[in-house]
Amino acid sequence: LVHGVIDRLDDDGKDALITDYKLGVTEPEHHFQVAVYVWAAARVLGRDGVRGRVVYLGHDPVDVEAVTNENARIDSIVAAMDEALKMGEFAARPGKACGTCAHRTVCKYAA
Repeated sequence: LVHGVIDRLDDDGKDALITDYKLGVTEPEHHFQVAVYVWAAARVLGRDGVRGRVVYLGHDPVDVEAVTNENARIDSIVAAMDEALKMGEFAARPGKACGTCAHRTVCKYAA
């Protein structure tokens, strides 16, 4: 299960374009987020003609960045997640997410 909210999806029945709007500076995580949206939309729509972009508002001119299709990489990540769920093994990876994790007060790995 992948949960997220696509800001905009333009679909003409053949090709689809996902647009995610951001404020501020470019972050690699933004591209990955949109790549996951592209991956999920391609599966829901049942076709490969899905592209993505990140639009950074607040710039003059507006900055539009195309997102590289990472479907093979995301397939691999999802397969690894599926295997971990089946095995019940979840290796801790402390990082930025620890700061907002609901379990940070009891997790021995929390930063």
